[in-house]
Amino acid sequence: MDHRQQAADSLEQAVASKNTEWATALIDYIISNRIQVKISPLKFQCSSHIFMFPGMPSFFLENPNNYHVPYHCANSHKICNDCLINFITWQFGMSGLGKYYECPACAGHRIPGSILYHPDLEEKKVASYVGEDAVNADKWSRATHAQCNNFCNNISSQAYSVCADNHIFCEVCIQNAIEAAKFSLKCPNKNCKRIMASWIAEQACFEKKDLLKKIWEDLKIEGFLFNLCPNCDARIKTPTASAEIKCTECGKKYCIDCLEESHIGISCLAASEDQAKVVDLPVPADFSKPKNKLEREYLNAKFVFEQNARDKVMVSAKMIINKAVEMRYKAKKEEISKTLADREDDIYVWHGSSAAAYDNIAKNGFGIGGVTPGVAVKTNTAFGYGVYTATDPQLSFSYVVGDTILCCKAFKGNLGNNTVAANPADLNNPNQHAYLKLPEGILVLFSTDQIVPVYLIKYRNA
Repeated sequence: MDHRQQAADSLEQAVASKNTEWATALIDYIISNRIQVKISPLKFQCSSHIFMFPGMPSFFLENPNNYHVPYHCANSHKICNDCLINFITWQFGMSGLGKYYECPACAGHRIPGSILYHPDLEEKKVASYVGEDAVNADKWSRATHAQCNNFCNNISSQAYSVCADNHIFCEVCIQNAIEAAKFSLKCPNKNCKRIMASWIAEQACFEKKDLLKKIWEDLKIEGFLFNLCPNCDARIKTPTASAEIKCTECGKKYCIDCLEESHIGISCLAASEDQAKVVDLPVPADFSKPKNKLEREYLNAKFVFEQNARDKVMVSAKMIINKAVEMRYKAKKEEISKTLADREDDIYVWHGSSAAAYDNIAKNGFGIGGVTPGVAVKTNTAFGYGVYTATDPQLSFSYVVGDTILCCKAFKGNLGNNTVAANPADLNNPNQHAYLKLPEGILVLFSTDQIVPVYLIKYRNA
């Protein structure tokens, strides 16, 4: 891409994302090189991008064809088409046609009561994303009872996927479970700590007024807003905009996603692994229905890579799991955040090197050539000391030895105009945490704790 066009495109993104430091640097570059720039009127921000595509640009042209406003949403969220597709296919894969599909942004913030589509239009809208055959198959599945996990003989009863772990039970078994359970909305699977979707409990007990009365308080809230404490089995209400839940009975805190001991800032996979490891990410049989965390990570790696590597496609992917590196990253992020005027999100950056270098990074994290003991300068220090990455993989491809590139999560902090070329002690400047060279997109991080290796992506030309 021509450097003038790249600078113009980057300025458009900087303005849309309200990154004043980035925009100011780009404007200086554009003026000095007399580049003509026309910025499109980017006016709306997708409300659910932070959950569906974290770290990716979330501003889009103000065009009714580019977004959807939920039928009922107290916050008047606007949802882009990409988020709609991903949310609906995921939700359909988990529970099929429900009573209502909620607003993806409200679901991310765990705000109850939203409705994505008018009830009369929902089936048609869902079918437009997942296909009429999938919708008809879901209807047929609900009209039969062959799937009930209890292998009972209630042939005339409908079957439902009742929880986030896809446990399937018929109406009769759901009714029996609600009647016998200490907490009426617990999944009927005795080993499951998940909660039934409230609309399923309501539908299954529609003709059972005594059971409806028992679960009335729980049915006031739509969606997955409760969990059971893994320690004492007490009911825990899920807070909004939080990564952890706390049991009011025993006081223990848990991760809202995996229901293991709370590990805010550390991924669920790393939290359960004390030793660094690299795992193969399995390819989902159905991209719209990933079965587990690793399959979801595969889809995320594929999306992040192929959205940025315009002339290449992902062949396979591995995930780096390193709890120690993630803990250092979490601590550094908290330290830097105290110096920032505005909230900042993680970004994906790229690093090209050899298999041997990747292996060392996976085990120990990044080092700074000429500063970190045992780490030599591999190429040069044209932009001073630091961890060299790129915001665009096109630049990193030229440093790859082989066919694998490293995708990382990074936290920029305060960008400065100066490199650290003379004195490595200046890397500890609390007012500058990184240097961004434009328009190339070279990002030099001043601390090895500002970056976490995430995906090893093997690729080929498109």
